[in-house]
Amino acid sequence: IAHSYWKDTSDMATFDSTKLPLQDILVDIVKGKIQLPDFQRGWVWDDSHIRSLLVSVAKSFPVGAVMLLETGGETRFQLRGVEGVSPAPDPATAEQLILDGQQRLTSLYSYVVGRFPDGTAFRLGQMNVRSDLKGKAFRDLPKADQNAILNYTLRAVILQNESHPDLKFEVFERLNCGSVQLKDAELRNCMYRGAYNDMLNELAENPYRLKTR
Repeated sequence: IAHSYWKDTSDMATFDSTKLPLQDILVDIVKGKIQLPDFQRGWVWDDSHIRSLLVSVAKSFPVGAVMLLETGGETRFQLRGVEGVSPAPDPATAEQLILDGQQRLTSLYSYVVGRFPDGTAFRLGQMNVRSDLKGKAFRDLPKADQNAILNYTLRAVILQNESHPDLKFEVFERLNCGSVQLKDAELRNCMYRGAYNDMLNELAENPYRLKTR
């Protein structure tokens, strides 16, 4: 891999791969063990993405792996909980960060708890497959369907914290070349990180500056 900061094999990434029940992942999200790094965008999926995901999970179809980054190591991030989790988790409880899979995990969490991140009720809309699920919240599903969702197994690829700091950001950049892509500004927020970028983010959210726009 041709990048000058990879001087030797000690700078290479170290990955683990495992399979986890969705219920275990959701519990860790609620407890704050799984959180988001500051450069991740918000939840943006539309209804068609959500319906497709939920049908795939209910029918035990594969939905792709999620990628998690172990906390610690040389790289430090500002953290936030997955959208919709209340109360907001303490950043100190985080053990893993979501690099890829935020949209899927947020959608699944929201459906199971019965509300979207903005607090509105989460009920399924029109379904081309499994039309019997239309209009139903998770709590309204037959027990077999609830169990099928909670016991669904997701493959998780875990990027260990001793991996080279710059590589963690490159992995994120490459992951966001497909699917619902980041806007240019969102991707720059990841790639050009540091004290100056942090200052710009703070200024952009400053309420006194917002009043002068």
